[in-house]
Amino acid sequence: MLADIFEAIQDVVTEYTTVLQNLFEGLVEIFYDSTGSTLTLLGTLAIIAVGVGIVAWAFGLVKSLFRMR
Repeated sequence: MLADIFEAIQDVVTEYTTVLQNLFEGLVEIFYDSTGSTLTLLGTLAIIAVGVGIVAWAFGLVKSLFRMR
């Protein structure tokens, strides 16, 4: 009886990790083209957007540090 419970828990965890793996692989295909080993247009734009966001955040941080002074 206890073995059946642990087997059911193991099956649930296995299926959950499989779903997460498939979800991650699907998301990676949006941003990265594995056949050409290059970023897709959406992947390139996402990296640019992250870079611009980090720079804007850094400028805001420096600006607030000068304001506090």
